[in-house]
Amino acid sequence: MKKILHYSLILCLFTTIVFSQKQNKQNKKTTQDIPLTEDNQRFYEEYGVVRCATVENEMLLKQNDPKRATTEEFENWLAPKIAKIKADRLSGRSSRVIYTIPVVIHIMHNGEPVGTAPNITDAQAISQITVMNEDFRRMAGTRGGDNTSGLAEDVEINFCLAQQDESGNSTTGINRVDMGQDGINAVSNGAALAAFNAIKPSSQWNPTKYLNMWTAKFTGGASGLLGYAQFPDPAGTGVTGLGVGDVGTVGAANTDGVVATYDAFGSIDADDGSFIMNGTYGLGRTMTHEVGHWLGLRHIWGDGGCGDDDFCADTPESDASNGGCPTTHVSCGTTDQVQNYMDYTVDSCLDTFTQDQKDRMQAIMAVSPRRVELGSSIGCLAPSPIIGFLNSTQTINEGTDCSSTDITITVEIAKAPSADADITITNSGSATLNTDFQIVDGSFVFPSGDVADQTFTLRVFNDSFIESDETITLGMTINANGGDAIITSAADKENIVTIVSDDLDPLNSGADVIIYSDDFESGLGDWTITGSGVDNFAIANNGTFPDAGAFNSDQSNTTDYAFVNDDDCNCTMNDERMATGAIDLTSASTASVTFDYVFDDFYGGVATLQLSTDGGSTWPVSSVLASTSTGNLDLIPWQTITIPLDAYVGQTIHLSIHYDDQGEWAQGILVDNFEVTTPGSTDVQAAINSGDPDLDLLSTSGTVYALNISDGNVMAEITNNDSSDYGCVSTAVSRASGSAQMYQTGGVGNFVMDKTFAITPTTVQAGGDATLKFYFTETEIAAWEGVTGNDRSSLVVIKDNGTPEPMTTAIGSFGADVTLEASFVSGLQGTYYFGKLSVLKVEKSDFRLFNIYPNPTNGNVQISLSSIEDVKVTLFDVGGRMIYSESHTNNAGIFNKEINFGGVSSGIYLLNVESGNRKATKKLIIQ
Repeated sequence: MKKILHYSLILCLFTTIVFSQKQNKQNKKTTQDIPLTEDNQRFYEEYGVVRCATVENEMLLKQNDPKRATTEEFENWLAPKIAKIKADRLSGRSSRVIYTIPVVIHIMHNGEPVGTAPNITDAQAISQITVMNEDFRRMAGTRGGDNTSGLAEDVEINFCLAQQDESGNSTTGINRVDMGQDGINAVSNGAALAAFNAIKPSSQWNPTKYLNMWTAKFTGGASGLLGYAQFPDPAGTGVTGLGVGDVGTVGAANTDGVVATYDAFGSIDADDGSFIMNGTYGLGRTMTHEVGHWLGLRHIWGDGGCGDDDFCADTPESDASNGGCPTTHVSCGTTDQVQNYMDYTVDSCLDTFTQDQKDRMQAIMAVSPRRVELGSSIGCLAPSPIIGFLNSTQTINEGTDCSSTDITITVEIAKAPSADADITITNSGSATLNTDFQIVDGSFVFPSGDVADQTFTLRVFNDSFIESDETITLGMTINANGGDAIITSAADKENIVTIVSDDLDPLNSGADVIIYSDDFESGLGDWTITGSGVDNFAIANNGTFPDAGAFNSDQSNTTDYAFVNDDDCNCTMNDERMATGAIDLTSASTASVTFDYVFDDFYGGVATLQLSTDGGSTWPVSSVLASTSTGNLDLIPWQTITIPLDAYVGQTIHLSIHYDDQGEWAQGILVDNFEVTTPGSTDVQAAINSGDPDLDLLSTSGTVYALNISDGNVMAEITNNDSSDYGCVSTAVSRASGSAQMYQTGGVGNFVMDKTFAITPTTVQAGGDATLKFYFTETEIAAWEGVTGNDRSSLVVIKDNGTPEPMTTAIGSFGADVTLEASFVSGLQGTYYFGKLSVLKVEKSDFRLFNIYPNPTNGNVQISLSSIEDVKVTLFDVGGRMIYSESHTNNAGIFNKEINFGGVSSGIYLLNVESGNRKATKKLIIQ
């Protein structure tokens, strides 16, 4: 008959746990402990063993993770899956699915020889897999096949010892682990579960590919424990409390698996003389029982009395677990199904999984996280020649010079292929091939019969662009040439390389600037304190902190700090807040908040950093603060945390520390040394480069900063506007001995600044479009103004690469210093001067005769020049942009040439002539 769902006992047990926690707080106990269920306590007192502690383990997991699904949530999720399986079977629509689950057995020991407890032999471990297959497949001629209940079903689930490990290497499926301790010596079963769960992750294999089994020795207060399991998780987002995502993975994945004591692991039926077995529980049914839990089965008495449900209609109601083998025992008005593997009877009595139990296990294998993936695991297959990257991820620092950094990437093979396997490396990701990196020797062969690794080179170019980190996803394609070499999955195919950009942005690479700070030595005067009661945030130190016994720091901070202490007041603290005043990030380009804190959520409670952009009207959560505890609630360490605020730059914000005890008697939080910082700017290079010039790779569009090599001081910012490939660009302060000096035209008022810059690319791009920003100290600009009597607003940038090229200049600021910016369409090569436009000569200079007529002109200009060499004529507008440039042949002692500038707009221009090693410039007015 269908049993009625009943949760009274579960609720009672949960209430016991909560009460135990409160009692533990008062007694200053800090270890997690779960009492035995009423039935387990009775069974232990009667039979001397704890047959199964799965229910207690689930309580422990739920205590550690309140989001873990409840029984009701799980069953509500599973019921429609089971209903569909039943309906499909009755209608004949179901297709037979036989699962094979790879198993790894972790034998936990303390260095004992194999065959000495608890380091059991391979034969004993292997016998457990034999029993599992006999029981789950109801194999005829075996204890599990020749059943006495008449209700046993073939569950159609097989088990095999893994033949390949997570990396594709050959394995026996038996993993011996030296724990470095003599078993699990615990004061109670609950403590033993917590201790062993903490050990599991270090030995566990991927639970989506393997069923993990552990054997171990339990001593002390847990010496009677035979085994326990971890229940499966529901999938999907429709179950309350399971978080966000398409797959509910709330369960502790790194503890998933089943556990049995070493002397109840395996079957004495297969004893070759090496087995260490318990006579009563030595036929392997402890693991059959626990794997039943692992596949979603509950105890047949529903862990309660009559009326409590195991959600299987074909297992009669029972009022409690049974020991021995009382085949005629009646409870709840029916004969107990003591042969069922999910009862507590002795191993020799057990032989049945029912149809409804089979439906549950089949449903779990079809849809539950970490169970459904097992259906596609290749762990049971002998390794193929699987080819894959040695590493799935790598990181490389980019560098800032014009060279490159080579890293060797290794590709490995699990075993020798039967034919040559040709591999070609592919790439994708945010980094650009041939701009950010190259692949060298990216095609290679794994020869037939050879297991040697193959390598290729990833060459990363050390550019100087200010950019975020970039990724290269290296992949591969294979031509097996008819052989057996394979690439099994995307994980094998990919190696994700992260290029970490270490280029300094002078705007944000200087020493941190503190824009808000409080060490609480002067109280909470700068903070707004609110809360749900009277014991809100306050100030204390190690001598004045109210220690109630279950919450205190490790005393490493000896200064004053802010705190709330729910442990001391045992009052409502569900909305405690300490909020800053306004913090101005309007001029920041990046920012972060750093503070020290002490927090533990052992008894509940949530601590968060919250941020408001509306003056404190609303407080969205910015960051949830993790526990800093290491397990001792009287000595919780201080921890420093830094939280970025980059998403809020350009705004005015308020920050707050918020504490919520979630309506429980929880603990609290301590806070100190609260700082909001933004990086300061670097210094300007005022002297001639003390060492080598700055070298920057500028092969495509983008912006680089030229910095002094020895100290990082900023010189110039170069923006390549049109993807010209300049190769390696050298930048240096080439002159900086005084304040000002003459350029071409005499007179103090026509002096240029003494500071000059030399920029030399390895590839000259005469038509390259680039914007240059040069950095000066305020002192340098003011000194030029003082000597010349000029104003900085008259400054222009003059590029001199044999011919002066003045350019209209934008003046800007860099903190307290100054920038001069100009754009050129004649590439980068040259020495850069800074002065008034009048410093360019406009009278005859190197030539005995230099006339232009008429001037002003409507377009036609006659140029006369005393020279016997060819003449180059160039016309610039007052902004320095080149309008005309052409070389003319000269075969006489006087150069006479009429040039038509009729298509040029009206305005004032500079006409430059060059002949041999002489040159001169005149103003030309075109009407």
